[in-house]
Amino acid sequence: MRFTALFAVMLAALPVQAQTAPDWTDELVVEARAPGPVFWRIASDTSEVWVLGRLPALPAGQPWNSARLESLLRGARAVITPPRATAGLFTVIGMLGDLRLPDEGRIEDHISSAALSSLVDTALAIGQTGGRYTRLKPVVAAFLLRGDADKFLQLQPQQPNGRLFDLARKARVKLQDGEDYDAGPLMRELAALPAEESEACMRQSLDDVQFQMAHAVPAADAWARGDLKTLRAHVREPAFNACMKKTASYQAMEARAVDDIVAALTDALRQPGKSVAVFDINALLARQSGAFDRLRAMGYRIDAPTD
Repeated sequence: MRFTALFAVMLAALPVQAQTAPDWTDELVVEARAPGPVFWRIASDTSEVWVLGRLPALPAGQPWNSARLESLLRGARAVITPPRATAGLFTVIGMLGDLRLPDEGRIEDHISSAALSSLVDTALAIGQTGGRYTRLKPVVAAFLLRGDADKFLQLQPQQPNGRLFDLARKARVKLQDGEDYDAGPLMRELAALPAEESEACMRQSLDDVQFQMAHAVPAADAWARGDLKTLRAHVREPAFNACMKKTASYQAMEARAVDDIVAALTDALRQPGKSVAVFDINALLARQSGAFDRLRAMGYRIDAPTD
């Protein structure tokens, strides 16, 4: 069912406290000399947590050196996983009628000619036709098109987490699940947006697809090398966030997300031993609103070892 996949696209793309042009805490933006992505170390008197900042997705087959990760997993107490948004199958099925235009309407009759042209051009660029989205509300068409774009670009939202979790299981390290957010109310609010706002959301999503097509591969390469200064030029907060921020559901999730990350890390630091964690890189590094700045204000020291 394509609308089930549509939900997965929205949830995988859910960012946390990102900046339009990443305003990262500069002293933690380092370039790793050891091969592989950057890990940060947070320590207390009796424990330490090594934190990997992840991208929302990696291209299929993206190489990255996991030697440091495998070393950190040896003797680790747990791997702390990020928060995630989910919606049940019955929620998705129950919403199918709300996602389509009423009375067998067609999208071209509900959006401007400029927006329609952009939709068709973007669809063709990812190997689709505009007709694939014709019966959907504009904001819903945007979700489906984003999923199609991810497939075209071979982006995998489950990575690098999937590889990290596989290595953790191989090392017999416990996975500590992150918080669950109910995404059903968010999707309902988006589907109920007025026509003008729904079109604006679609335009923002199309802009995000164009950005991904130009930047997804160099961003992943920079992340894999641990080159955060280059990475900063190839990531941004999705334009579509402006649409989601109009909903009370997303505002609540966004306000809660960094709180939950900080809580998970401080809880780990109260327990003896070593832990490994993975979270969205923008949620960690965002100046003032990010988890690392919050932790330093609480008195924790955060290091970014480069070798």
